[in-house]
Amino acid sequence: MEVERLISEAEKGIDEYLKKSLENGKIDIGLYNSAKKNTLPYLEEWLKDKKIDEVSPNLKAGIQNAIINKRWEDLVNAFRKKLDFGTGGIRGLMAGNKEEIIKLKNDGIDACILKGPNTLNNITLLITSAGVAKFGLNKGFAKIVIGYDSRIRGYDFAKLVAE
Repeated sequence: MEVERLISEAEKGIDEYLKKSLENGKIDIGLYNSAKKNTLPYLEEWLKDKKIDEVSPNLKAGIQNAIINKRWEDLVNAFRKKLDFGTGGIRGLMAGNKEEIIKLKNDGIDACILKGPNTLNNITLLITSAGVAKFGLNKGFAKIVIGYDSRIRGYDFAKLVAE
């Protein structure tokens, strides 16, 4: 499906989902406004970014599948904001459901699952790592330590960052 058509379909579905969620009290006005402001621009940015195809060839197919399957809540959760990096590192969901977690475990870090700036994935880790590396260079750090935890594919994510 072409990008513009995907974006148009996502816009309609996400707008309807957000309006109904606000009306039903599922989300408050602050989350509504934030999601309304960010979700579609971030989604469009990721769908149109050619560099993403080089780093994560299956990423856009995962987004497309989510749009085709009308997973509006999952799309909002994946694109409504960017993950935060703090003293505890970078934290966030790796996938929107159990099936996607299993797919990530079985297929690797470029699994065809829904990924966005608010999910822990190869793109968000590389973006965050680049920022941390620039900070370290500016501070004159000679070495850094890259660690990983027991999350699914933790070693693979650490290896990607090291490369």
